[in-house]
Amino acid sequence: TPSGNFHLVVDTSGSNYDTVVAAFTGSRGNLTEVACDDDYYGGGSASHTEFDVSSGITYSIAVMDWGAPGGGNLQLQIYAIPNPPNLLSPADNAALNSRTVSFDWQNPNSPGQTGYIFRLSQNSNPNASPWLVNVTLNNSDLSYTHTFTADGTYYWHMRTNSSGPSSSWVTQSLVVDTVNPTDTFVFPVQNGYANTNPVVVQVSPSDDRTGVTQVQFFAGYWRDGVWDWYDSFVDNNPSDGWNWSWS
Repeated sequence: TPSGNFHLVVDTSGSNYDTVVAAFTGSRGNLTEVACDDDYYGGGSASHTEFDVSSGITYSIAVMDWGAPGGGNLQLQIYAIPNPPNLLSPADNAALNSRTVSFDWQNPNSPGQTGYIFRLSQNSNPNASPWLVNVTLNNSDLSYTHTFTADGTYYWHMRTNSSGPSSSWVTQSLVVDTVNPTDTFVFPVQNGYANTNPVVVQVSPSDDRTGVTQVQFFAGYWRDGVWDWYDSFVDNNPSDGWNWSWS
C-alpha cells in the first residue's frame, strides 16, 4: 500500500523460467487487473510491466509460471519511478507580452523524490542542447523566474529526481511577444468620406509572431468641440476580412 503517488515497475529479468506477472487492486476473490505482461523482451522468458499507483490503495502482485508447472529461480525487481511535476503556468502554448516569466508547478509528492531538473530551451526535445537554463531544484521549490533576452517560441521541461530513477520529462511551450500588433485603415482612409449607411469599416492588422485573433473597433463623432464614443464592435472572424458594418 503506497504512501504516495508514483509509477511502479515490476520486472523478472534474470529468472531461469518463463514468467508471467500481473498486478491487481481489490481483495482476494474480488480482484481487478491493473497490469499484466508475458515475454516483454521478445522471445525471452522475462516479464516487465509498469503502472501508476495511488496513495492509500492496496496492490497485489502475482508472478506465475507459464506453461508446464515447476517454476525455478525467480529474480523479482520492484521499484518506483516518481511522477513528473504538474506544470501549472504558463499554460501550454501560452502567448505572453512580458519577457520576465514565472514558471509554476505542483509537487507530485512521490516517495523518495529529491527535487527537480528545470530546463528552458528553444527545442521541444528536453535532451537537446543548448539550454537557456539547466538547473537542479529542491523539493520545496515550486516556481522559477527567468527573463528572456528576446521574443520567440520557447519550451520549458521538467522532471522529478529521486534516490533511484528519475521521472519522465514533461514539456510545455510558450511564445514571448512584446511587440504590439499594428493596424492600417483600408476604408475609410484618414480624413476620408463615406456616403453610405451603413459604413463598412475595413482594417488590415498585422502581428508577425502570434498572429491576429481579434480586432476591436471604436466609432465616434465630433460634437460641441469634443469627441463622443458612439459605438464599438469586436471582430473575431477574419474569414471575410477584418471589418465592421457600422450604422
